[in-house]
Amino acid sequence: MDAEDPYCWILEDNPVEKWQVSEEEMNMTKDVEWNETVELFRAKMPLRKHRCRFKSYEHCFTAAEAVDWLHDLLRCNQNFGPEVTRKQTIQLLKKFLKNHVIEDIKGKWGQEDFEDNRHLYR
Repeated sequence: MDAEDPYCWILEDNPVEKWQVSEEEMNMTKDVEWNETVELFRAKMPLRKHRCRFKSYEHCFTAAEAVDWLHDLLRCNQNFGPEVTRKQTIQLLKKFLKNHVIEDIKGKWGQEDFEDNRHLYR
């Protein structure tokens, strides 16, 4: 491995030639991580009945429940690790809202900012 560049490796058959991870390959890796995280969230995020303003909503979660659950998932995931902060988890959930992965209980998405609170989402 080249001491100057941690992303370069010397190929065995040609010690002069170096292999670098291209920007396209990095983006593909990010896409795979995004898709895996979205799939896990959709499949495993616990849903339950909640009450809000005298009305019951089935199969939903609070923002705080989503932050807690996703933060635990990311910290245990080899692609993210234990250094993931709660603030970073909230940023990811904001992207989920913006990209229609989640929506608020009334079917709105992207019209409000995601916060770590008791607001209901699906």
